[in-house]
Amino acid sequence: MTMMKCGHAAQGVKSGTDEPVCVACYGIDPGATIIDDNPPSLEEREAICHYRYGNAKEHGKVASSSELAFFEHRPKEKYDTYYCGCSEWDGRGCRNVAVARTRDAGR
Repeated sequence: MTMMKCGHAAQGVKSGTDEPVCVACYGIDPGATIIDDNPPSLEEREAICHYRYGNAKEHGKVASSSELAFFEHRPKEKYDTYYCGCSEWDGRGCRNVAVARTRDAGR
């Protein structure tokens, strides 16, 4: 997925356009609508689920990828973050999803 200047991967498009947008930051961070023309290298980086970030050590740890749901690159921190689906995607508790495409989720 396209990385945006806010640090998140684009999870959607602006209504009526094909322009990528970060739905988490839209209307809050101007970087939500600006494509990062020089996205960060994610090699050697890992991501943990942000839903439990700080509450559960290394919850849902996977290799960082802009394809992860609600992925956010956090260059000043040990881990990037994403959402693993542990709360209310399927109602069955934590799922350590390696790659979850929010565009394809149909939700």
